[in-house]
Amino acid sequence: MLFRHFAVRFFLAAAAVCTLFLTPACAEFSREEQLALLRLDQPGSRSDMSVQQLIEAIQKATDPEKKYFNTDKYLLKQQIVAEQENDDNRVSLVYITEIRYAKPDKIRWTHYRNGIPFKISICKDDEAWDIDPEKKKSVKIEEGLGLNLFRTSTAMANPTKTYLDIFKTVEISSVHEDGKRCYRLVCQAYDDAIAPYVIYVDAETFLPCKMETIVYHDDGSQNLYTSIPTDYKWFDDSVRLPRRTVVKTGQGSQNVCTITDFTLNPNIPDSDFELPKRFKVE
Repeated sequence: MLFRHFAVRFFLAAAAVCTLFLTPACAEFSREEQLALLRLDQPGSRSDMSVQQLIEAIQKATDPEKKYFNTDKYLLKQQIVAEQENDDNRVSLVYITEIRYAKPDKIRWTHYRNGIPFKISICKDDEAWDIDPEKKKSVKIEEGLGLNLFRTSTAMANPTKTYLDIFKTVEISSVHEDGKRCYRLVCQAYDDAIAPYVIYVDAETFLPCKMETIVYHDDGSQNLYTSIPTDYKWFDDSVRLPRRTVVKTGQGSQNVCTITDFTLNPNIPDSDFELPKRFKVE
């Protein structure tokens, strides 16, 4: 039996999109430092629910008619406002990101600035490419940490994936977070080099209310960041999503991600998941 946890997976995928615009910190953390930053050195209490039971409760709260799980395709659009401190000023930049999905595993992420795409990522058949529309170049992501991070992010956006598919281990405990009782899920990816994803789920509503993890940047630096979803709404009359997600880096910057459109089974041609024919492939 497959257990769906759309709100959790969408929440994580949205956070992954937001990290595209975060400012790297000049820091690299050891595994022990990562666990301490994620507060995993602070044990929780024994949970009164199993991981499986919590997943079922989240599914009932977010996808009760199973329309998301059964969808063949979906389209998600977000507006991202990246706020960054620059000397004594605070600068805001606005971007649009779009996720297109088609069964069984095709994902296309497109990022727009002033209506013009500036970054595209495509994942299918367990392979992934980064595409630069301005330089007309497609780069295949090689095996390693970068590809495994990408696989984890795209798995979070796949309706058919479950915790058991996405993570190697999932541990549950009961904690108090931000003044309320929550279930804490510590999710470890199959690549042990990836820091855990720590998800907090409200014990009353069964909606995710916070996620903490480590962001990895191309220059080798790392960031601790916290992603906070709020303003849960029903989209397409069937799926409950956090309309607004705030990602904080602890470096004086934050991104505010707002869903502007979510549609099940839209018309998405297969050509959307093909590499641009006239682009250089590396």
